[in-house]
Amino acid sequence: MPRKGFKVITVPSDLYENLKIIAEYENRSIADIIKLLLYHKNLNLSLGFVNRWSGVQTPSGAPPHGYFFNNYSFQNQNFNEPLGLMVQYSEKNLDDFRSFLERQLKTKRTTNSYLGIIHNFLTEFDGQTITSGVIQKYLSRFDNRNTYRNHLVALRVYFHEFLRVPLCQGFSVPQVAFIPKAVPSKKDLQRFFNELDSLMDKTLFLLFASSGLRRAEVLSLPRENIDLKNRALLPRSEGKTKRTWVAFFNEEAELYLKQYMAEKPKGTLFPEKSTKKIWAVARKKTGLNITPQVLREWFAQEMSKLGVPDRFIDAFQGRIPRSVLARHYTDYSLENLKKIYDKAGLRVLS
Repeated sequence: MPRKGFKVITVPSDLYENLKIIAEYENRSIADIIKLLLYHKNLNLSLGFVNRWSGVQTPSGAPPHGYFFNNYSFQNQNFNEPLGLMVQYSEKNLDDFRSFLERQLKTKRTTNSYLGIIHNFLTEFDGQTITSGVIQKYLSRFDNRNTYRNHLVALRVYFHEFLRVPLCQGFSVPQVAFIPKAVPSKKDLQRFFNELDSLMDKTLFLLFASSGLRRAEVLSLPRENIDLKNRALLPRSEGKTKRTWVAFFNEEAELYLKQYMAEKPKGTLFPEKSTKKIWAVARKKTGLNITPQVLREWFAQEMSKLGVPDRFIDAFQGRIPRSVLARHYTDYSLENLKKIYDKAGLRVLS
C-alpha cells in the first residue's frame, strides 16, 4: 500500500531507464522527475502507462523546476518509445559542448569533427523534438559506412555523454572493413628526403620516420621532453585515448636534431603549422604523398619486418592502455624499450 498522500503509477521499462538517467543528472529521485513531468506538462495520470514495471510512488504537490522540464516533450508521447528531446541551436550550446569535449581530452581534430556534425544537426532540427526514430532516419541518409559511423559516434557523445539523454540506444557502430595500407618503400622515403630544403624539414622527417609518433606529438615537443642521451622522446599526448609513454629516434635523426637545436637554442622548437605546407615542395617534385601519418605507418611496418613484437611497436606508438603499462611495468620500462628499439637497428637513409 502506498503511503498517505502518494499515488502509485507504473511505467514501461524503457522509460524507467531513461528516468534513472534524468534523475542522476538532476540529483533527484525518480519520483521527483516523474511528478515534475506529470504536473508541469499537464498530463493526466490516466494516460495509461504500460504495466511493465513496478510502481513508482509520486507525492502530490508541484515539484521544483529542473533542466529536463524545459527540454523534454511529453505531449502525445508514446511511452513505449525512448524519450523525445526538443533541441535548439545556439552558439552557447556549442561552446558548452566544446568545453565538454576539451575536458574529456578529445583531440583537436576530433573536437572540431564532432562540433561540425552537431552544428549541422542542430541547425537542421532547430526547435524540433528528437527521438531515436528521428535519429535513425537522419543516419539512413549516409550510405558510406565511415560517414555513418562518424555521425553516430558524434551524436552519441552529444546526447548520451553531454546531455545525458539516451536517444541513441540500440544503434550499433558499424565496423569499418580492414584494408591493408600500402606504404612507400625505403627508396621512396630517401628520394623524398633528398628534395627537402631546410634543416627543420629534414629533422622533422627523420623524427617522424624513426619514432613513429603522431604529427601533433612531434610538433608540440617541449625541449625538456627530449632526452638526447637516450635518444628518447616524452611526448605530450593530445587526447585521453592516446597514451604514448616513451618513444625513440635513431642516430640519423639524432644528427639532424642536434644541429637544429644548436641553431635554434630558444623558443618553441617546431612551428605548429601544417606539415602539408612544410613538405609541399618535396611532394610536388617527387609525386609522393608522404605525410606524418604515412611515416607512422611505415615505421610500424618496418619495425615488424625487423622482428619487433607487435606489443612493443604499439608501445612506441602510444597504443598501450595505461592499465597494461601498470601491470607490466618491467616490460615497458624505458631501459627495456630502448634496448628493443636499438636492437632493431631501424634505418631510414641507408
